[in-house]
Amino acid sequence: MSCTGSRECGGSLGNAGGARRDARHSRPAVDLVQGTHIVLPMRVSAGIYYVESPADGRAIFIMPWKGEMLVGTTETPFQGDPDQVRPLPEEEEYLLDVVRHYFPAAAA
Repeated sequence: MSCTGSRECGGSLGNAGGARRDARHSRPAVDLVQGTHIVLPMRVSAGIYYVESPADGRAIFIMPWKGEMLVGTTETPFQGDPDQVRPLPEEEEYLLDVVRHYFPAAAA
């Protein structure tokens, strides 16, 4: 199983720490993070699953989406142009490892 076999991989940006105020600045400080979801060409039997990554305990959601399986998300610090956000190979592999752990038949 690999993300290249999936039809879609995406990234998004968010504010990891919430708005923080600094007396020297009038605008809140923002830490950008990118979050990756992957879509795999397999079905989830029923419902939405909350699981934890065996690697680090991070919350991951696995759910049906348009007849396939949506898995996510990651949280990776990001610096640069938000228009250039792309899923990182290590993010994709991290999510695939979670799927392999909880759905071993999917790896067959």
